Amino acid sequence: MTRETEQIAADLLQQIREHKYAKLDELWVKLLDDPPTQPAFYQELGQRLTTTPKREQQLVEMVALAVMQWTDQGRHADALKVIQIILPHTKNPKDLHEPLVACLRAVYGGRPSFERFLKASGLLYDTEIKKNYLKLRMWLLCDEGRVFRHATRGVGVVTAIDEVEGFVELAFEDERPTRFSFAGVRQFLEAVPDRHVLARKVHDPEGLMEQARKDPAAFLKWVVKDMGGQIRQSELKTLLTTRFFKPSQWTAWWNKNRYVFRLDPYIEFRGAANPTIALRKEPRSFHEECAEAFERAEAWADRNQAAQALAKVQSAQAMPEAVARRLAAAYGVAVRAIAPANYAQRLDAAYTGQALRELLGESEGVALDRRWTTWRRRPRIGTRSFRRCWWRRRCGWRRRCSSSCTIAARGWRPWKRSSRCSPSRRSTRRCSSGRAGRRWNRSGPTRASRCRGNTC
Repeated sequence: MTRETEQIAADLLQQIREHKYAKLDELWVKLLDDPPTQPAFYQELGQRLTTTPKREQQLVEMVALAVMQWTDQGRHADALKVIQIILPHTKNPKDLHEPLVACLRAVYGGRPSFERFLKASGLLYDTEIKKNYLKLRMWLLCDEGRVFRHATRGVGVVTAIDEVEGFVELAFEDERPTRFSFAGVRQFLEAVPDRHVLARKVHDPEGLMEQARKDPAAFLKWVVKDMGGQIRQSELKTLLTTRFFKPSQWTAWWNKNRYVFRLDPYIEFRGAANPTIALRKEPRSFHEECAEAFERAEAWADRNQAAQALAKVQSAQAMPEAVARRLAAAYGVAVRAIAPANYAQRLDAAYTGQALRELLGESEGVALDRRWTTWRRRPRIGTRSFRRCWWRRRCGWRRRCSSSCTIAARGWRPWKRSSRCSPSRRSTRRCSSGRAGRRWNRSGPTRASRCRGNTC
């Protein structure tokens, strides 16, 4: 629709709002070259021109001219859509009868049961057009092969319809046929469009499978959009393993394309365990998302998690240099905020820095300070790592542990036991002190025969 046509349509509605009907036919003739198809336009037109029988007849004639224009152009679906909007505002529009039947035959004539429904509905005659059309529309909606969704029983397919008795029979996922009246269909069932993923799973599973393998990211975005814009991963698995993927096929398909989904700028994963998959309105790369999470993080565990997520996709797509600079800058700010005596956070920072150093490399302007990324250093004599070994009660080692416990020096965990005082497996040799009957097990000598010597 051109700007000129939009302006004429706006002027037409303004004339109707001001109750000026003298120029309606003139303005409508100008619109016939390219009639508007917006539902809101015809909705307001029907509400304002059906106040009197004279205006109602004028509305029917105007719409009939537009429908004839559309049918000559082969746009039967647009014509049928406009007639459906106008019919509820009229009583018995005889001028729309023939165009309505012609459009129905053009749109639904390929169905085997259409002619039977058309005759049974009485729409072949121009009496009670609105009532007969609503009846035919309900039968077409419940035709064999149509797909419906039930709140608790899932997806069902119509297997039989009896328009005389007034019921339909559906087969749900549990394969139990169930009968519904037409009133029950309207109350308990939701019709699924033909292009919806649930309908294509029933009618075209091979084509859907080919699409999932050829372009998995586009397939996932289409499924999420059909399911309301977001879906949990467990719900997605249940959806695609019912009448579509086998469980083993689903696992292989998901593991193969999981990083492709993560790197798509329009797919967002919210949460860690059983994440919610949603569609973004604005594109944002996965690297930028992780960089923002790294900058917002207050705990070193969250920063380390963001770094590990980036490391997983490093082989699939290289990190942009701008994101690498953001990570290095955010790491430096977080490190300078650590108190000198906070050994636990210093160790966490060193661990995260080592992961970032492997991820970012040694590029100029991006490399991290080695003082914070090199944490395995030998402590000096007299530091906390030279306290008594906490395993001394089991092995009898009375002297101070002579091992250099770098982990203990950083405050990560209790002192690492010496390799001399912790046999890794059961030994049947006699104690080196020469006393007989004393044998080793995994936790040192037995309680009844504890070694009293200085060496074990």
